Amino acid sequence: MNLLLLKSSDIKNLISYADAAKVIKDAFDKKDKNLLQMPPKLYLHFKKFNGDLRIMPAYFEGSNFATVKLVNSHPLNPTKGIPSVIANILIFDASTGSPVCLMDGIFITSLRTAVTTAIATEILKPDNSKVLGIVGVGAQCMPHVQILNSLLDFNQTYVSSISIEESQNFLRMNKNLLQNINISALSVEECVSFSDVLVTLTPVKNPIIHKKWLNKDIHINAIGADAPGKQELDSDIILNSKIIVDDMQQSLHGGEINVPINTGIIKSDFIHGELSDLINGKIEGRSNSQITIFDSTGLALQDAAISELVYKKALGQNYDNFIHY
Repeated sequence: MNLLLLKSSDIKNLISYADAAKVIKDAFDKKDKNLLQMPPKLYLHFKKFNGDLRIMPAYFEGSNFATVKLVNSHPLNPTKGIPSVIANILIFDASTGSPVCLMDGIFITSLRTAVTTAIATEILKPDNSKVLGIVGVGAQCMPHVQILNSLLDFNQTYVSSISIEESQNFLRMNKNLLQNINISALSVEECVSFSDVLVTLTPVKNPIIHKKWLNKDIHINAIGADAPGKQELDSDIILNSKIIVDDMQQSLHGGEINVPINTGIIKSDFIHGELSDLINGKIEGRSNSQITIFDSTGLALQDAAISELVYKKALGQNYDNFIHY
């Protein structure tokens, strides 16, 4: 067996933001056309350790490859000096079931999440959006800052966290990576109130974003609520917004809408539609002045699309430059 091993540094050299955006759009198109096998995300919950492990398989009909991502969420890991999210992606030859590539999934997880945010934002953002606000300065913050500023046109970016000191520390630690971005730290309330486009990246179970802070014309990407019981936006925001989800079934159980659904605040028919419908023009995006929300839970199809492209690009280069097992 010849198993190719790809490190994050290999992956970064093999794929661009534009490449990622193209294959993710194609992946959502295949989802819309039922050319995808993607069982619901499976969770193993570790209550003793305040964490979980998620198993995420996907296969595009007609492809020569299938993928499985194994990814955890352990919010306390940084206190131990390790990332809160650790991911690995295994690619299989669909014709034999043999594993052909094992790649680091941490960078791909960040990349695919932020690129999908950019895709939804491009369609749903208010006209002349110039200010990007990000709440939460964890692992997903930097890719969202970089990718949204690269693919979209923002004049100003604000970041915020539990404390202004934590946000300022994020800026200091990443100073070299942020040289070409006009970015500063604010309180959560200020960040939210000044933003045309908002990204929320926190693992909270009690809402920290309140409707009274919002511009009446704003687009929100709700990313942090990726498991049952999590909720970043107060229910008054949910009730007064047009909501797009990445996947209806998964969002009902583990997305930003999972708590409002389970407590009876809204019903599933309140949801405007899925991102694949929006991309393909089957549903209307923004209309007039309103709040729009993209509820992003993270789908195996995103990982599969990017990892398959990375693997193919690796095969097209000097194969001997990479590690084999």
